[in-house]
Amino acid sequence: MTGCAGGDPAGHRLFWPFDFGPSPAAQEARPALHLPDPLRIGVVAGEEGARLRLQAHLMGCPLCRDRCLALWELRAAKARGTGEACTRARAAALRFLEQGRALGEGDILHLVACPFRRDDFLGPAAALFIQEVDEASIAPQD
Repeated sequence: MTGCAGGDPAGHRLFWPFDFGPSPAAQEARPALHLPDPLRIGVVAGEEGARLRLQAHLMGCPLCRDRCLALWELRAAKARGTGEACTRARAAALRFLEQGRALGEGDILHLVACPFRRDDFLGPAAALFIQEVDEASIAPQD
């Protein structure tokens, strides 16, 4: 057999002509992501369309709705302040929404203080909170 004995960091070993893709061990090591890659990349790049699709997804997906409400309640428990980079807070918020990982205090503080992250994540969370938990705060329509 000829081929690369070392393989690449993703666990893909090339043994021509029997190259069928990544090894099963490499496939198991990756966590399942809930949000599609184009949406994640668009949000990271700051694309307006991707941000709007993310907000619509957070409002419509039952899994994300529950975690979005939890995010809003975490936000309410923290005071204003910053300290963490925007990219770290955004990545932590995406991991929280997709996988339920805990958010660090610095990440929560940044989500509260940063207008961009607040619009992306806390905007839909606030709307869901009012819609599902605090219906008394909705003004009656004429």
